[in-house]
Amino acid sequence: MGYRADYSDLQKSYASYITFMEPILSENNLKFTAVDDNFSNDALTGAFIFQAGVGQDGYSIVFTAMSTKTSQSRDVYWSNGFGRNFTWKETRRETLFDVGFFGTKRFDFYGTFGVNWNWTRMVSYYIYPDKSRNLSHEFAYNGVYKKYTVGLSFGGGLRFRFKNFIALECRYLYSKIGIGGIAKSEDFGLSDNSITKNPDYSYFPEDFLAPISITSGNELRPYFNRHSITLSAVFYLNLEELRKKRKT
Repeated sequence: MGYRADYSDLQKSYASYITFMEPILSENNLKFTAVDDNFSNDALTGAFIFQAGVGQDGYSIVFTAMSTKTSQSRDVYWSNGFGRNFTWKETRRETLFDVGFFGTKRFDFYGTFGVNWNWTRMVSYYIYPDKSRNLSHEFAYNGVYKKYTVGLSFGGGLRFRFKNFIALECRYLYSKIGIGGIAKSEDFGLSDNSITKNPDYSYFPEDFLAPISITSGNELRPYFNRHSITLSAVFYLNLEELRKKRKT
């Protein structure tokens, strides 16, 4: 799968951390010695796909379940050897119905629609000079911040049955986060709800330069819509061909 996601809020959060830390380091006679590039909107990833359906006379109905995992990691280091790591992880599952139409002997054209289920996680580590990492709450921004979201997915695709029982498929999918009447601004963001942690740092901030508290609303909300193109090989049963082989 190749995809493009709108990670602008994630990028804003990461950039604001750099800006936030610069005067703090300067006050302690320190500076940044290494800063990774911003988070990327584009990437390639593997996709696991399961399909079950029927097709006949140019029409088809197929249930498709698709699962993808993505991960990005960014490090920043200071002149004393310490630093911080931000690791972004996302598991997205799509439950789809493919409705085929105008199919031919070799081609299926279909529209697809369904629901996406998303588990997102930001892990923020403190890094020591020996490259070991610390997640303890002695450092304010340490934590495993999580969020579960759902949304709607729709798109279309093409299957090319170039030989019996094997087909190639190309699918375009737009995955939009959010269902129902809850707006993004009204939802909660990535959180690390630990009873041993200062409640003011229970949410991962969208802007490190803005006030951070449980009532500030300054939370990174992972409403990251995604455009994707998936290329896959499909193994299928052709009952008509199987009957012909039995007769011969």
